Amino acid sequence: MSPRGAGRIWLALFGWLLDSELRPLRLEAVVGSDPAMALKLRKERNDRIHRRLIVVGTLAGLAVLTGLVVRALGMLPPAWVMWAALAGAVLGLGYIGRPVGKALVRPATVLVNNPGPPTAPYVMTALVNLRIGGMAKVEDIALLFDVARVGPGYQEPYQKLGPPCA
Repeated sequence: MSPRGAGRIWLALFGWLLDSELRPLRLEAVVGSDPAMALKLRKERNDRIHRRLIVVGTLAGLAVLTGLVVRALGMLPPAWVMWAALAGAVLGLGYIGRPVGKALVRPATVLVNNPGPPTAPYVMTALVNLRIGGMAKVEDIALLFDVARVGPGYQEPYQKLGPPCA
């Protein structure tokens, strides 16, 4: 989610920088055949973009200059601080890039009482645990067919010999 968060920040920055909040108003003035309003809005847009470019350029220049001064004077923080800042940045970008209305990490779920599909050894062990007469050990049980999926459940495949017991 971090690359998505970086993309969202990038798009928001360029939307702000290019004055996209007044775009619908400018389009309405052009489509509505109001040339005086369209020219006024265009001039205002150009002035806003010029001021915003100066602000962004100044901040970027100060950031680069600060980095160069810190590097030249050897005032770099310890490596663990740099790694912690990187981890914080990745987590922050991941939070910004998460799907809207959903948590960044889903809660862990543990399936309780879900034994999975039955297999022949599983069925034989269950029969021994039931302590049915003549089934004292797994070696005493012999299945003619392996357990198979039939319809919505599982059963041992068999040949129909007669009506089921009531």
